[in-house]
Amino acid sequence: MRRRYNFLQRDNYYIKDGSIKTTSRIVDIPYSVSEDFRLRYVDDSDGARIIIHMKPVSSDLAWSIVSREISKIIPELETSGNLISKQLEKKRLEKENLNLLKEEITSGAAKLYSFNALVGFTDFPRRILEKKMNLRKFFSKIGVKTEYKKYGDYRYISRIENEVSFYIEAKSLAAILPINRGYLLDSNGVFIGIDSTTDSPIFLNRYKLPSSHQLVLGMTGFGKSYLVKLMLYREKIVNDPDVIIIDPMGEYGKIKNFTNSKTLDLVNGGINIFKPIEFMNPKENTERVISLLSLIFNLSENDKGILDAELTRFFEGSMEINSLMEAINLKNKETFNKISPIFEGSLKIFSRGDNKELSGSLWINLGEVPKQLLPFYMLLSLEFVMRQKSNKKRIVVIDEAHYLLDEKTIVTLERYVRHARHDDISMVLISQSANDFFKSKFSISILENCSIHILLRHQNVSDEIMDFYHFDENLKYFIKYSAGFDGKETLAYLQIPGFRAIVKIKSTEDEHEGIEGIR
Repeated sequence: MRRRYNFLQRDNYYIKDGSIKTTSRIVDIPYSVSEDFRLRYVDDSDGARIIIHMKPVSSDLAWSIVSREISKIIPELETSGNLISKQLEKKRLEKENLNLLKEEITSGAAKLYSFNALVGFTDFPRRILEKKMNLRKFFSKIGVKTEYKKYGDYRYISRIENEVSFYIEAKSLAAILPINRGYLLDSNGVFIGIDSTTDSPIFLNRYKLPSSHQLVLGMTGFGKSYLVKLMLYREKIVNDPDVIIIDPMGEYGKIKNFTNSKTLDLVNGGINIFKPIEFMNPKENTERVISLLSLIFNLSENDKGILDAELTRFFEGSMEINSLMEAINLKNKETFNKISPIFEGSLKIFSRGDNKELSGSLWINLGEVPKQLLPFYMLLSLEFVMRQKSNKKRIVVIDEAHYLLDEKTIVTLERYVRHARHDDISMVLISQSANDFFKSKFSISILENCSIHILLRHQNVSDEIMDFYHFDENLKYFIKYSAGFDGKETLAYLQIPGFRAIVKIKSTEDEHEGIEGIR
């Protein structure tokens, strides 16, 4: 029996499965290309198809590649003297663009990709070659080179990954393909907003990052709370976590409906601070209780020393609560009198009561708490959350987190941040300035343990902020004068491991109604 073939090679095209096809290989693309390029490049209404192989290049290699390209141009410019020509002016401009790209790669604002591409066509023989030549002419006008020879070998497609790649900057890549140059779309990714540089959507899956904790930092009145509410709304739809909100100002009451939250009144009890937290050793439990007592009683260093010794014995299991009271009283009556309300006075609900067990989403409203007692009740709220057990992922929002950055509370907060990640808890800390987190090694540890950083308007962009986030003068200017909510959308600086961008964030009408509790 005669064998039948479904592939036939001609001079300028090939026939496969009854269709006439040809290809044109892209061999070079300038660092900057126009939107027209993408529209023409990926337009399939005229029978064109694109085949692409690409991969990201490490920042060190990208730096070397750009440095090498600059070194090629410099000798030509140095030997040209004062000669003026169109070609030399193009070289000077190319050198300027390469230097700018090098700076952006160094700062992390730009990336390079290794890139290979073919454009394939399907049509009748005469028309297919006409299309190929028209595309080649269009490409040449915008500085894109295709191979000169009329190549149509179908087998060439299978070898594309073995060809020598050229390098393309992420902005140009986004002009070719509507891609996100950070964490790509994920089934569990939450839509954050639009990358202002590439106009690409950013979808973020916090659970794929080294840490799922998040910081939202910026001056009052520039959109922090609304941004967090919007992110919670979207997160709830995509991943349905339990949401626990520690709300010092009582701002989050309207979002109870979409989070399906219960209201928790910790002011009137519901937690026994002398019951140990399981993941803490006796010394850590001792420090935790002293932190809480320091926030409501005027403890001296001597008082803390006495409490440290007796509480350590207590948490090691050698005494009951009444024995603890007696031991402190015998050691120093004045110290005992200072803290006696926690044992037998107005605050005894925090030493005698049982710890409540509540599952699901919670709104802990501290809006009526006097300002001087907010740190105590915020830390108490966080302790309550850390005691609860759940089989679901939880997001814990701490608004006005700067109240917990004092030396009396920061050690305990830092410890909770470190432990929370092992219990499927993602913390979202909202505060008024990134500068607040550079005051101690513990607050810096919190910065480092949060993978997601969102910065809005900052009046003071300190050297510490510049160094930690690797800001250049342009980003400094953006944070000082442009970031924040302008009445229509929020502009924010987003940084996660391996990716940073200025993001445009806007809610839909449905989202706004859900957040504001209009429904």
